[in-house]
Formats: sequence, structure tokens, C-alpha cells
Amino acid sequence: MSPFNIVSIENESKSPPASKGSARLEAQARFDREWLNNPDQFNPQKNAAEKLRMQRLQTIILELFPDLNQIKVADMGCGTGWLSKWLAEKGAQVDAIDISTIPLKELTNIPRIHTSQDWLPRTKMTDDTYDLVIAAEILPYIPQENLRLSINELSRLVKPKGWVICSTAIDFHSTDALERFVELFETEFIIEHSLVSRFTLAIKINDFFQAPQRFVKASKNPEYRRKELKRRFSFSKIWFQWNSHSWLAPLWKTIGWILGPLSRKYEQSEATWTKLESLARVLSTDEGISHVILAGQRRPIISTPLELQPQERKQKKTVWE
Repeated sequence: MSPFNIVSIENESKSPPASKGSARLEAQARFDREWLNNPDQFNPQKNAAEKLRMQRLQTIILELFPDLNQIKVADMGCGTGWLSKWLAEKGAQVDAIDISTIPLKELTNIPRIHTSQDWLPRTKMTDDTYDLVIAAEILPYIPQENLRLSINELSRLVKPKGWVICSTAIDFHSTDALERFVELFETEFIIEHSLVSRFTLAIKINDFFQAPQRFVKASKNPEYRRKELKRRFSFSKIWFQWNSHSWLAPLWKTIGWILGPLSRKYEQSEATWTKLESLARVLSTDEGISHVILAGQRRPIISTPLELQPQERKQKKTVWE
């Protein structure tokens, strides 16, 4: 999962902003390619971290709506539809929304699920429609200049007393990423519930297991190597640059083959990730937060009380009065 750091994912183009129509088509083409080339990246059950995040998202949903029967829900960026199916099984009426038609095909003809091809920041849905709007793990895929508009769109879609839930991974290497996400959400919503995950330690251990694969991939793919070097600094950059040379690839390929079974077992162990999270809570502060779920209601339109409204000053009567 890509983390939220107020920087769009794979969005390094410096070309002028596209028109609304062309931007929509470009987004659809991009995610169609992503679904065809690597659909597993969108699987919310692919590893222990994703499973635990989804369980915590379900926990907050059930806290807000103990009875989901007949409530109207928008699942923005529904992807595989795992969450949409769970909501429908609980009795909710779900609009499963995604910019790519590829995952939506798997959700057709499922009771209580209506599919819709749409996108943020501008959807075609009507105002004040939903009791619950969910934007799970999609903000990092939205260009930075559209983040504020996207939050505004979520506010437009939810009923005045409805709820909006946003969840995202947090880039713990970035400065104040969590604070910026909270500030972004608070532009439209009053936060009533929040739940954080502290998987930083577990992620670092997982990165250790995955290092041989990254070195081998970088030794064969110059573009991947360039991007990895660009986002690294000081010793980390030197270390990656040295170990991603082609003459070291056979060594790292062998090490990766040896570590592979252990890495896969570790990645799928919810018990291990939970224990490491408990340890991380003791060892670190907010810097250990790697994921956050925020739930809030739309901010009311503020009206100035009558006694505070400016009063028209009485003028002296004119002669003809």
C-alpha cells in the first residue's frame, strides 16, 4: 500500500493540467493498466497488515452503525469489492464506485450492490445521498492539487447527519504527514472517531526481508533503480546504490531464495504483526504511526447569532422626514 505523504503516486509529470474530460480518461486508462498488470496491489486481504487495517475499519463502521440494514453507503474506490460485499451482507445498500471497470465487473448482479464508474474529485452523484461515505486507502492515488476538492466532494455526497470515513497508510518517513492528513480531513468534517495502527517496526522488518528482491529488481531495471535512489538519502542511498549493481545480483537472488519462505510466513502472520505493534507502542510516540482511520460528520454551516450580527446604524432624520 502506498502511504499518504501529500504527494501523488507515480505522478511526476510536469505537463500542464489536463481538462476534466481528459483527466478522467487518463485516470481510467492508468488504473485499467494497474489492474491488468498487478491486481494484487489492490487486494485488502493480501497480507497481515492489510487484514488488520480492514478489521479496524469494520470495527469503526459497526461503532457508527450497529445495524447496517438498509443504510445507504458509498464505497469510493471499491477495488476488489471486499468491503462492499461485507456491507451488503450486513444489509446495507451499497454503491460500489471505481474509476476502472475491471473490478466492477466482478460486483455486478450481487444483491444490494450497485456499481458505478466514477472518480474523485468530481463524481456524477447527487448531493446529500448517503448515510455513510467510505474512502479507504484512495487519497494517496489522488494528485495533490485535487486532495482538497476530493474531501469537499465527500462532504457534498454525505447526508447532513451522515458519516464519512477516510483511511490511509501514513508515510512515517515524511515530516508531519499525519498532521497534514488530519488538517485536510478537518477542512470539511468534525472528527468524532479515530483509530491508528503502529506497524512501523513490523514494516521495517518486512523491508529487511524484501531487500534482496529490491536489489535484484534494481540491477535489472534502471528506471526502478533511479526512483529508489531518488527517494533515499545519505547512507541508505549509498547502500542501495552499491548493492544494486548487476554483479551482486546473483548473490542477492540466492539470499532472497533462502529468505523467501520465512518472509512469506512473516508477512501473513497477524499474531506477529500485532505483537510487534504492541512493542512499537512502548518504544515510540506518534512517529510510529503507519496507518490512520478518521470518521467524522460534516461541519455545519456557521450562521452568526442575531445578537452578534452587525446592526444598521440609525441616521439622523432628514428635513423631509
